[in-house]
Amino acid sequence: MKNFRLQNTQVRDLINALLPYPEGRHRRGVLDDVRRAKQARAEDIGKNFDGSFQSAFNRHNKDSKEWSKLGANPRDALFYFPGPPRRQGWWSVNPERAKEWLAANIRLAATSNGERGQLISRPPVFHDDPYRVDCRNS
Repeated sequence: MKNFRLQNTQVRDLINALLPYPEGRHRRGVLDDVRRAKQARAEDIGKNFDGSFQSAFNRHNKDSKEWSKLGANPRDALFYFPGPPRRQGWWSVNPERAKEWLAANIRLAATSNGERGQLISRPPVFHDDPYRVDCRNS
């Protein structure tokens, strides 16, 4: 369960860093914003920060080899490489799918943890987190 929560928090952080940029954003800027948000919440950065977030992005990216290997439907993907042509090092999020994913994971966390809408074990910091997306009223 810990790995599931970790994976979900990484995806949540990526979504929150990408949603304000409908045209997409360079990978470095996304990772820098995620790092700052995690530091503001006093969360552990980890030894392989870039690699773990790259992996989370790839697992949910319709243009990645990981996604292709899963045989998943491209319409279900959260992330993609913007284009055409694909800009190297640029990431983008499908806003409709991302909001659905956030709402579903908040409900899942609420029912599985007995806690109200948490994706992590401690209470989320809403007022200081510029990358949080409030999808409860969507």
